[in-house]
Amino acid sequence: EAAAEAGGGGGLEEWASVPPRVEVLMTAQAVRNALPLSHDAESFHAPPGWRLQGEGAAARWVELEPLPGRAPREYATRSEVEERLEEAAAAEGRVWLGQLVGGAWELRSRCVAAALEQLLSGLVVLGLAKAV
Repeated sequence: EAAAEAGGGGGLEEWASVPPRVEVLMTAQAVRNALPLSHDAESFHAPPGWRLQGEGAAARWVELEPLPGRAPREYATRSEVEERLEEAAAAEGRVWLGQLVGGAWELRSRCVAAALEQLLSGLVVLGLAKAV
């Protein structure tokens, strides 16, 4: 009773004032289907550290800040840039997560499962989601 009088007792009024929470169970596939994914790498925006230089057939994707002592990397297609970014992440033991642009997640189809697994695992570790 003393705890209730001090405001920390959790009486019926306090319990009734908290709205119930309903948590929906979702499979990883359901989460994937609900995401605004963009899979066509050629239509992806420039990733951080890269820009499209030139026009038409002469256009090249150019690295803005190469490693010291190295020439900037250049690729003819956006898909090639995505391939190198995926490889670099894998070499560091990470998963390439792509980028969010205008509400769309720019990530190639083959990377979605690993990216989702990493993101969902992070949510579980932080206590923001629960694996069942």
